[in-house]
Amino acid sequence: EIPFDPKEFAEGENLPDPEYDQRIRELGQRWVQDLAVVTSYVQQEFPELANKQVISGGHSTGGGSAIEFCNKDARCIGAIGLDAWMLPIAEETLDELNKPLLSFFGDSRLEYFEPINRERFVRLQQASNKKQVLNKEFVIANANHIDFCDAGLLSPYSYLFGQDKGKIKTQRVMQIINQHSITFAEAIRNNAADKITWQHFPEEMNWGE
Repeated sequence: EIPFDPKEFAEGENLPDPEYDQRIRELGQRWVQDLAVVTSYVQQEFPELANKQVISGGHSTGGGSAIEFCNKDARCIGAIGLDAWMLPIAEETLDELNKPLLSFFGDSRLEYFEPINRERFVRLQQASNKKQVLNKEFVIANANHIDFCDAGLLSPYSYLFGQDKGKIKTQRVMQIINQHSITFAEAIRNNAADKITWQHFPEEMNWGE
């Protein structure tokens, strides 16, 4: 059971900002719990995975929830955020992140997220730097929020989700994500985060360019 009324939530303008934010936090907490349950179930049902560590990942609110889960669950060795919304991440996690993090963001010129989302991510970066933990960010030019999930592949129907696509092909965004995610996973699995060589893609840009 999702902890909010779907119809009311979809009509975001009918919710005051504080209530909307609180419901996002509640949703994030529920997803963190779900991730823990699913991980336990998979490890119980498949004995060959019983002692395996995991990497969590997600898009938007799911991305923030995946980061929160990974920071709290000992089975998780790293997180991947796909244009992650930072609101579900607890305040203490923002300042005490202790797991490797790989993040992908859309073109900052499109201003999809409000500035506070960036401010919260910078806090994560600062926490990682303090603990000398890998925190790598890739910003993809001309990519919008929906290009970081399967829905972007439905273009030109993505407008039905209330979000615009960027000018870049979603398939290309997926190629970049997949390549960097494999590099990230192999490095942290082999305790070689400090020796990563990242492939460069021409679509990558710096935040704020």
